[in-house]
Amino acid sequence: MKQNAAIFTYGSGDWTFRFGGAQVVASTLVAAFTVMNFFGVRRVARVQNALTGAKITMLILFIGLALLVGEGDWKHFSVPTTRWTTNSLHAQFAISLFWIYLAYSGWNAATYIADELKQPSKTLPLALACGTTLVAALFIALNVVFIYAVPLDTIKQQAMKGDVAVGSLAASHLFGPWVAGGFSALMALGLMSTVNAMVTIGPRVYYAMAKNGAFFAGAAKVNPRWHTPVNAILWQELCAVLMTFFFFPLLVKNTGFLPYSSLFLAVPARLPLQSA
Repeated sequence: MKQNAAIFTYGSGDWTFRFGGAQVVASTLVAAFTVMNFFGVRRVARVQNALTGAKITMLILFIGLALLVGEGDWKHFSVPTTRWTTNSLHAQFAISLFWIYLAYSGWNAATYIADELKQPSKTLPLALACGTTLVAALFIALNVVFIYAVPLDTIKQQAMKGDVAVGSLAASHLFGPWVAGGFSALMALGLMSTVNAMVTIGPRVYYAMAKNGAFFAGAAKVNPRWHTPVNAILWQELCAVLMTFFFFPLLVKNTGFLPYSSLFLAVPARLPLQSA
């Protein structure tokens, strides 16, 4: 996503609000999945299975073709690179982990819809184990392919220009510029499964919190016919649309830091108190 892609900007630095074609497409996609989620989990699950299957197939094909016929170089793993930030090594390592947090986020999301699953005691452990293993394998394999295709210095230079489409850059080096556009389109389609998953599971958290008195009571309202938390789904859509106006790297840092910080704080709160 390039910084100059927006037709309207307001503010400066990371806190710049942007509006353009990317925001329109993202908001429309969120709205479409939001409407779909009004009508129950079963219908959404079919769509999610199809989208996820297509994305996994695409990623496996890309990884396989990249390593078998792609024009990469294993020497890229031994090429030295220079640091571009003034942050200390430990601080930059922590900041870089935010992007990895986001890549792995969702591994536990199946638990959010446990109330709407049949035999959750059987399906949830299987979903968590298989999902986490598959995500980890694909994530590591993709990073291997990216460095195999492009030296780290080249990736760094692109990122500093505001272009974080590493997949498209890698595809261009591996198969030629004419493939990069098609790969970017496929990656965009693949992201639809992530959008649908987040639209589905997020409102279930607000719904559960509202039932326990820890969130606005309106989020606990359930549609009598479709048995879905309609208010929670709609409120999340509005928040998601507003977030599309922010600079993408800033969103990644915040969505990586805030949820996992909350998880770290929640674990001690759930541990039983030990008597002195």
